[in-house]
Amino acid sequence: MGRRPGGGAGFRDGSGASVDPAGVVAEQCQELPGPSVTLPPMVSRCARCGNPAATFMSYDYAERAVWLEDLTTATAESGHPLCVDHADRLTPPMGWTLTDRRSVTPLFAFDVA
Repeated sequence: MGRRPGGGAGFRDGSGASVDPAGVVAEQCQELPGPSVTLPPMVSRCARCGNPAATFMSYDYAERAVWLEDLTTATAESGHPLCVDHADRLTPPMGWTLTDRRSVTPLFAFDVA
């Protein structure tokens, strides 16, 4: 495998000329005419099972604290997305506190009196 002058890896084509893979990709990735495409938002997956996540678990080792928040309102930068099942079964380590900040979703659209 040949090397580019900048030190990155390249390769040689059938004629022996050096080819820069990044240059080839840039040539092939031309912007196409027409309307732009809007992609749907990415789905967060549970860190434990891979199912769609609905909750975000964050923690602070120094405070010995764990928080569960709605995925849409999570403010922590570090943590893990969890599905509802794993969030509901979460138990913190002994001596830690668990604060559940998730909003409660009503099961029915009407009040039961």
